[in-house]
Amino acid sequence: MVGVIPYAGTSFGIYETLKAHHRSNQLKNSSEPPVEPSSLERMLFGATAGLFGQSSSYPLDIVRRRMQTATLTGNSSAYSTIFSTITKVYREEGIVHGLYKGLSLNWLKGPISVGTSFAVFDYLKNMLDRRF
Repeated sequence: MVGVIPYAGTSFGIYETLKAHHRSNQLKNSSEPPVEPSSLERMLFGATAGLFGQSSSYPLDIVRRRMQTATLTGNSSAYSTIFSTITKVYREEGIVHGLYKGLSLNWLKGPISVGTSFAVFDYLKNMLDRRF
């Protein structure tokens, strides 16, 4: 739960901010009513949001995994709380090689899945809004 809050907050916040920015740019540059972002633009907005969302919450994912596997590795006392786990990982491995270890692989899959999710959600929401 602790990791979902920054991830979802960052993702939704950035996605909606990019859509609002798209709308305000159209209002500034045209006297016509604004056009909704295209599917590709929505995917790009979602991919950007996913990239930042994953990056902001990734250290908490590392902490969760370390705490889950602590009993298997015999480090259950060192990884007993969130704070002690963050401290141990930071001191022994640093920020890049500890708290953000493996993030680059998530940068490949995450933006694609989040971009697709946001684009499909918006498409279906708009379709249902027009229908009902």
